[in-house]
Amino acid sequence: MVLRFTTHHAAKAVEPQYAAGLHKADTYRFKPDPVEPGVVTVSDEKPVHQIQLLDWTCNCEFALSMRLPCRHVIAYRKHTGVKENVIPWNRIIER
Repeated sequence: MVLRFTTHHAAKAVEPQYAAGLHKADTYRFKPDPVEPGVVTVSDEKPVHQIQLLDWTCNCEFALSMRLPCRHVIAYRKHTGVKENVIPWNRIIER
């Protein structure tokens, strides 16, 4: 489905993020930032990341370097039970 919106390269990069996000949705801990509204902290035993809910960006290396949806955003969207797809299509810029 991602291929309808982007290149094979981007779809291939998102695929493992999608799988990891679905797998980790129940094990990540999600906590609203007490200081910054619209920011959620995602943590597990590894480094902590922050998701911006307004535009579904994350400060993890994958999201910053690839400018694509990462496992943290996908996991959070699954965890919260979004009605639409867990992949935020607005994060997949036409390439």
